[in-house]
Amino acid sequence: MKKRGISPLIATVLLVGIAVVLATVLMIFLRGVTDDQTTRSEDKLFLGQVCLENVDIEYDSFCFWEDATDNYINITIKNKEEIPIEEFGFKVIGNEIKVTNRQDQLDQYTTRTYNMSVDLSDISDPENTPLEPRDDKITNIEILIKKKIDYSGVTGYCDDDELNINIIYHCSKSELPPP
Repeated sequence: MKKRGISPLIATVLLVGIAVVLATVLMIFLRGVTDDQTTRSEDKLFLGQVCLENVDIEYDSFCFWEDATDNYINITIKNKEEIPIEEFGFKVIGNEIKVTNRQDQLDQYTTRTYNMSVDLSDISDPENTPLEPRDDKITNIEILIKKKIDYSGVTGYCDDDELNINIIYHCSKSELPPP
């Protein structure tokens, strides 16, 4: 019995055909990946430009207060531009990072006071001494504030504002939130 294989010409055509199909599939896949990366990079660059030129937040005042169960830090924030801030994230830096996210929007040219619940025993100053209200003040506290915006259909976060506060005094009665 005579065994016959495929001719070298047919084998070459099949190998070239398989290589062309694989190259086409790979090209289509890579084009999608690079287009996504390019779009994300362009959005990030656009958002960075918007944050730099059109987002201006002023931190007016800080104070702390306590009730029967917790300690709070009040931060008064003013949006000085026409782009609303969609969301805030507050991080009080210490032995443990405490994050308080605010889903409410800070509209353009608006001032609002936010209350952050803080466990002062988990926060320490640079010498690792736990913070405690002393003489109606807290000293050396670091707060990071993250801002989320949505501008022309692009949503993202601006760079964090890092606030190093030397002294936070006890809130006066007029600065306390309503009961």
